[in-house]
Amino acid sequence: WQMDLSVILEACNRTMLKLQHGDFKYADGILERWYRTGVHTLQDVHKADENFAREKAAKRQELVGVCLDCFVEKGLTVATTKNLCKAAKLQNGGIYYYFSAKEEIVLACAEEAISRIEKAAFAIVLEDISDIKSMMDHLGELADKMSPTMRFLVSVCVSREYGEKVKPSLVRLAERKGRNNR
Repeated sequence: WQMDLSVILEACNRTMLKLQHGDFKYADGILERWYRTGVHTLQDVHKADENFAREKAAKRQELVGVCLDCFVEKGLTVATTKNLCKAAKLQNGGIYYYFSAKEEIVLACAEEAISRIEKAAFAIVLEDISDIKSMMDHLGELADKMSPTMRFLVSVCVSREYGEKVKPSLVRLAERKGRNNR
């Protein structure tokens, strides 16, 4: 495989750490993944790690959008992780590679819902800034169009399970709005 000994030792160290935490899948694939991505030196390992982290973050963000759409369609209390995996074209349980728990998925989706609503409303305001009647008409149409997303967000906010946990996202939004209104 033409890998430096330091690369093989790094794989062993990482594997031992993962095994201590019960992660057996990691141990099976690390050398194979590094081999497929052309890792030969310890410096290559660090580059591969950075690329892998970027790709995983991008996939996670893509999954947030897919999961939000699933929650909007099925409802917060009806959508299961099996539904989310199916919508994301992942094997059952595959979503837990990107999220630690359903709660993390729900909170990320709530933030995405806030972002979608905010961006859509802001775009209308900018487009119609000199025509108040048009702006109000377009905002009304947006409210109709986004009501399922808004319903999801409200269901998260009033939920016993997630209500308190979504507050930091709402506070950040309120703070952004406060800074923008000054």
